[in-house]
Formats: sequence, C-alpha cells, structure tokens
Amino acid sequence: MGEEQVTFEEGRKACAGSGATLITIANRFEQAFVNSLVFGRSGDSFWIALLDQNSPGKFHWLSGDEVTYTNWNRDQPGGNIKGGCVTMETGYATGLWEVKDCASARAKFICRLNQDTSLSPEPPAPHPTPSLTGSCPNGWKTNDKLHHCYKVFDRAQMDQKLSWLQAHLACQRHHGANLLSVSGPEEEHFILQILHEAFGESEDHEQHWFWIGLNRRNPMDNGSWKWSDGLAYTYQNFGRYYYNVRQCAAADLGSMTWLAMLCEAKLDWICKIPKGNSKTRAHRH
Repeated sequence: MGEEQVTFEEGRKACAGSGATLITIANRFEQAFVNSLVFGRSGDSFWIALLDQNSPGKFHWLSGDEVTYTNWNRDQPGGNIKGGCVTMETGYATGLWEVKDCASARAKFICRLNQDTSLSPEPPAPHPTPSLTGSCPNGWKTNDKLHHCYKVFDRAQMDQKLSWLQAHLACQRHHGANLLSVSGPEEEHFILQILHEAFGESEDHEQHWFWIGLNRRNPMDNGSWKWSDGLAYTYQNFGRYYYNVRQCAAADLGSMTWLAMLCEAKLDWICKIPKGNSKTRAHRH
C-alpha cells in the first residue's frame, strides 16, 4: 500500500517500480480482502487499476482482464465525458468505487504482486498444517485444495439454534472441531458453495445468519477480534454496518458478509475441523 497522495499514473509507476501492478478486483471475495486492508480508515482514497480515460463509459483493467465485477458507490460511475480513473473509498463508503480525474486527482494506491494464485497472503498457521489428502467425517465437506472439513448445522437438523458460546462448545465437544474461521477468499467461496447447496442460490435469505468463530469476548484483548481456533486475523469481510458494542460475529447468507451480533442471539452455526483429525466423534442425536 502506497501512503503518498499521487496521481493515477504516478501510482501505476510506483507499483511497477516494485515489480507489481495497481490492484485489480475480480469478485466480491477479492473485494472483501482488499476492504480488510483499509478497514478502520476514514478520508483516504486508493487508486485501483480500472479506468475509462481514453474510452469514456467503457471501463477496463490495466491488465487487460475483462471487467466482470464492479462495486460502484451511489451515483457512480456517472457520465464524465472525458473519462477517468477509479479509486476505492474508505470510511462509510469503505470498498466502494468512484471515478476521479486521472491527472488532477490525488489518492493513495494499492499494489498487487502475484506470487501465487491467491490474492491473500497465507497467514501463519496456529497449528501444523493439516494434510490435503486426509479424510473427512461422514457428512462433512471439503475439496482437494483445502486443509479442513466443514459442516453447517441448522435448525432443521438440530431442533434448536444456539448462542455463540453454545455453538462453540457444540463444535468442540461433539466433533472435536471449532466454529468456522476464514483464512481468505478461497475458503470463504467454498463455504458459500456449501450454503448454496443446502439452502439454494437465491439471495432472498433475510436474517439467515450463522455463527463463525470470530469474537472479542476476552476483555484482555482490548476489543480486538480473534478467531476461536487461533487462526491469525488477517482477513475480514464485515459489511458496511459495524457495531462496536457487539462481541461475536456471524455470516449473513443473503449477502455473504459478516456482521457483529450480540453473543446471546440464537443462530445456526458452521463447524470446521482439520482433515484426518483422529479426535472426531460422530454426533449422536
């Protein structure tokens, strides 16, 4: 991230000087990760690699990639007859895109360096990394790129919803697992696939929330969010509404963003366990 206020071209050159490019954002999961880089800031704008400078109204990425995802702010992109370059905003508009004049506007910038196929850096593992080839308990889901197995527990199969602490203990005591932690966009995208398989792909899932392991219940942590399984907190996907007094996090099926909830609320939940975990016990109803 470049903290200098520069023009679009200056930002592009600064990234190129490090062997990188201005950032492209291909989908909402990459957008969520980029949001996590600027979360908590206010008043800053950041250049991204999108522009329509020489073709007003026809936006394109500097990389030449097709524009398949956008995240425009209200009344954007507008009808600038000269075309322009795009910034990502912070504060109440965190993550939303706006068109600015390429030559006169100044903003900070975010560079992207492709070391692998993942947008997000690999966080330090709190435990030895589980095998990719290990098996999952019956009824749990995974794929060949993930080190963990996942299962959704909803009222239809469990007869009741649980508070955050009850769900946390249910994962641990019945399955040797933890509430879901999310290391990055790829893992979250797989969780979304599981939820779509279970509940359909319609986004008309108002107030269908699932507990995840993110919380700030420990007063010794000074209000910092922590994953209950010890995963480093390097990725977040909170929506625009952020409540400082609420201490437990849930995933919203409708928008697939996170929101802070009162820990006593009764919700469905998602558990996560390393592949090949020998402590797993089948849950008996």
